[in-house]
Amino acid sequence: GRRGLTFFNVSPPLLFSSAMAEEAPEYVQVGLQTDEELKDMLEWQLQATWPKESPILESYVPELVQLTAGRRGLALDVGCGKGAFAGKLARLLGPEFDVRGIDLETRNVKQATQERPEDLTDRLSFEEGNAYGLTAYADGSVDLVTCRSMLYSLPEADKVVQELVRVVRPGGIVHFFCEDYEACTVYPASEGAARLWREVVCDAWQTMGGNGRMGRSIYTHAYRACKALAVERPNISTTLVPIDTNNTPREWLGNILGSWRVYAGLLAQNTKLMTESELAAALDESIRVALDPEGHMCWLNTVCTVRKPA
Repeated sequence: GRRGLTFFNVSPPLLFSSAMAEEAPEYVQVGLQTDEELKDMLEWQLQATWPKESPILESYVPELVQLTAGRRGLALDVGCGKGAFAGKLARLLGPEFDVRGIDLETRNVKQATQERPEDLTDRLSFEEGNAYGLTAYADGSVDLVTCRSMLYSLPEADKVVQELVRVVRPGGIVHFFCEDYEACTVYPASEGAARLWREVVCDAWQTMGGNGRMGRSIYTHAYRACKALAVERPNISTTLVPIDTNNTPREWLGNILGSWRVYAGLLAQNTKLMTESELAAALDESIRVALDPEGHMCWLNTVCTVRKPA
């Protein structure tokens, strides 16, 4: 059945065990959490990342206000999940902007719509859509596009990057938030825990067609997307966003790492570098390091901002 980590007391995540295979085979097979577990993971991650990411988003506002003078603005959050980030984005942009969260999963769109704050119903909506082909949106029809924590898991992510650049109008902005798992560090730690981040996670995602090093790759993807679309002189910048034990409460990091533990089976199926039990042990050790006052853990991310010239 379900069991929780016992290293900390703040809302420990529920984890899958092999006994759950018959209870929820569709989730065990693809390594995904239940709706509530996924929602918890996304909320813990957003709780940690928002204070570091929101100043970057706020810096866009003067440009966007100028771009949308005399009309309502439109922002898309592609791969919106349960909609928590889209809600924060709607508040940050203010009442003159419509924000639409787009997700491939029907269950995510339904839950995001059901849990949408009442005061945002007139300017925050959610719809099903495919990031590889945003057919409902013409070239240059959107002012701001955000895409967070999704590209690393996608095959041919360059096609998604190009699609998001396509729909942004001249003078608009694309905002990518991307992980770089190889750059994650834990110390002090065994060779197994260090190797988990240095090699194993990225090896597994590569087998699945993804890219666990997307944080260091996103600039090149963005540059090539602009070139393919004949966007002249794009302004592409990157900002490193470390989430670590110096700038984030240790219990928050413990919860984030604990929620990732459910992926141990999926990762083990796609790498020959570690068994499932070794993966789980390495994650548990990483949690202990994050919670230890003497330990240091860093989860490194990159924000890539693409500004289309007006």
